[in-house]
Amino acid sequence: MFLELTSLLGRTGTVLCAFLIASELFLTAEESLYYFGERRTDKTNSTKFQGVETPSQNRYVGYFAQVKHLYNWNLPPRRILFIKRFIIYSIRGDVCDLKVQIVMEKKVVFFQYFIRKLFGKRKHVN
Repeated sequence: MFLELTSLLGRTGTVLCAFLIASELFLTAEESLYYFGERRTDKTNSTKFQGVETPSQNRYVGYFAQVKHLYNWNLPPRRILFIKRFIIYSIRGDVCDLKVQIVMEKKVVFFQYFIRKLFGKRKHVN
């Protein structure tokens, strides 16, 4: 297979890693992500690993592998969950950053970071 796109990061890399799992070239998200990163990294210019970089996109590839292997291409059964506690550790002066992290069975399943920019605009960082 040959795929030539300009950057191959972000969404394109995520979809390509999912394709590598769907076509059974790799069984796990870790293998697929590592292979993509190795092939994507131009070691003649830099040693910086240039694979899929955002945590949410890495998680998506993992979810895709689970749906394929654990659930035989079906969505997992629906579960109703309840938040047991919500803790805000500190709010200081003019700092308006907020981090939300959801942990299930000692594993982080969701993370969102909100940064307040000048003039009250918010930037979402995954």
